[in-house]
Amino acid sequence: MKRIEREENGIRELLDRLGLQGLSADVNIIRKAYNRIFTTEERKLLDTNSFGFLISLYQIGTIDSVKLEKYIDFCLSVAYYDEEKLSLDRTKRIVSMLLYCDNLLMLNREFVQFFKEFEEDLSADDTMH
Repeated sequence: MKRIEREENGIRELLDRLGLQGLSADVNIIRKAYNRIFTTEERKLLDTNSFGFLISLYQIGTIDSVKLEKYIDFCLSVAYYDEEKLSLDRTKRIVSMLLYCDNLLMLNREFVQFFKEFEEDLSADDTMH
């Protein structure tokens, strides 16, 4: 969150130096502007609550638009692999892993395998308790 504030302040300072102070009020609007249209196939894989959760992370500044697209991509990859719509709970688990690891250089198939192993570990822990 602090990184985003620093970036916004940097943009405002640049606009001020360029004599464009009137545009500094638009910085928040620029950051919040995001338009993502799902294809029919994507809508079959990601439910509305999951997408709403991902968008809320973007809107509160937890992730930027680049990470949002990557998170959506990873979520869709897991759903495609399982051939079923991704639930909100699984979306939250994926996001938790991504926020914790912050390793976005992983290929989708590598992430799907990593996530499947993570879920298996969770299932094993649940059966032990």
